[in-house]
Amino acid sequence: MMLPPHFLTQDDRNLLAEIYEFTQEQGADLKHVDRLATDLGWYRKCNDGVAVANFNDGRSYDLEGRVRTASFTDADAATVDRIQSSGDISSTRLDKGFLNYILDPGYGFTHSSDFEFLEQMVSRFSTNGSDTTPLDPKFPNFAYKANNYVIHTSDEPAADFFRETSNAEEDASREALMADAKALPQQLNQSLLEAFIGKNDEKPTERSFIMKMFDWLKPSANK
Repeated sequence: MMLPPHFLTQDDRNLLAEIYEFTQEQGADLKHVDRLATDLGWYRKCNDGVAVANFNDGRSYDLEGRVRTASFTDADAATVDRIQSSGDISSTRLDKGFLNYILDPGYGFTHSSDFEFLEQMVSRFSTNGSDTTPLDPKFPNFAYKANNYVIHTSDEPAADFFRETSNAEEDASREALMADAKALPQQLNQSLLEAFIGKNDEKPTERSFIMKMFDWLKPSANK
């Protein structure tokens, strides 16, 4: 199985090696770099994001046909604004396409990396960054942030949302499916019984079901 890091380019690996070294020197948890590498690898795996649809393109619906969109949490949104408005993003060695992808909530709302850590790496590894600036001491331990995005749902179903079946048809179909499922074991048992006792034989036989079963289980004489 090809994991996201397997898709990293050589340039990605070289830069990540430097990030690992810097992070270790600063006493920070290397899982921060692991998560960044995973997000970058996923971007590469998806053909630099081309193979992924933007969740906010208006074509994601709930079961009632209401449009769903995603946004970052307030904290992450503030960090994204700082990254995008900084002068470092234009000269950072981190891939610009990846940054545009991961900082867009329609693509990056499921990110696993820490945006505050990413912000520090964007700055550190840019031509504007300083080689002597230490890493913020807030990263000694990595903690995955659950619920790091917000899903919004429109009030009304979208006009172009089409339900192929009515509720009544869905209920009827579901009932028919359940009935078939309940009848299946009985039908299977009946088929097996008929196979053993030879119901479909042209000439009926008086041999007992048990004897027929023994014959069926008995090794072939040709073995």
